[in-house]
Amino acid sequence: MGQVIALDRWRERRLPDPEPVEARRPVFTAGDVWGRDYTDEEAILFGMLKVRDALRYYTPYDEGLDRLLLDALEAAYRVDELGQAHLGKTVAPLKEYILDYMDEENVKHMKTALILLDLIEKSPSYK
Repeated sequence: MGQVIALDRWRERRLPDPEPVEARRPVFTAGDVWGRDYTDEEAILFGMLKVRDALRYYTPYDEGLDRLLLDALEAAYRVDELGQAHLGKTVAPLKEYILDYMDEENVKHMKTALILLDLIEKSPSYK
């Protein structure tokens, strides 16, 4: 059964917010990128998380980035229901975001992130 407590007491009991996790330099291997079947949900999730790793490391914090990644992940997961065109529309803003932040320092990782998005976008059409 629940109990009523004073708001001040509840605030005292509340745990502190966790410390933000520092982004690490992304690691991409050819086998990880090219050795997966991007019609498989696990490979799609892997690809999106790798794209997220690259973007978190090379770009400033942006609240909207996680929303873009989740929208693209959902569109890839529901491609049979929503269609290939919808997947392309949700991946396009991510590609533009990557291109906006690509420079000489991060070109290798950002190009790999673009390749992963292309593989995720194009692979379901081969089912």
